[in-house]
Amino acid sequence: MTSPDDPCGDTDGALPSCTTEEHPAGYNHASRFRNARVIGGGEGGSILIADDTSGAYVITDESMLAEFLDVEEARAISFVVIHRFDSAADRDRYCKIRFGPLIRATEQLRNFL
Repeated sequence: MTSPDDPCGDTDGALPSCTTEEHPAGYNHASRFRNARVIGGGEGGSILIADDTSGAYVITDESMLAEFLDVEEARAISFVVIHRFDSAADRDRYCKIRFGPLIRATEQLRNFL
């Protein structure tokens, strides 16, 4: 499912506009975005960013959560969401606003390890 010019779940206009794709658990985003890198994560999910010639992307993958649902419930939920931004600057601003504390916690954990 694709939603053009979605404000990325924002209702007050603070986040940059994007196009959103929703996919089921297990969607193989790694084959599409070979340069994706993890910028954050937690129990059951990860946040990745990637770039290609058509834009800058944020990928959230919460496929691990599907294991806690029965098959019918899991089919009704989009566990992998891909947001496409026109620029890396817009993507990075979105990440800072939407995921800032989680990204900082992930960076601190990496520094600790």
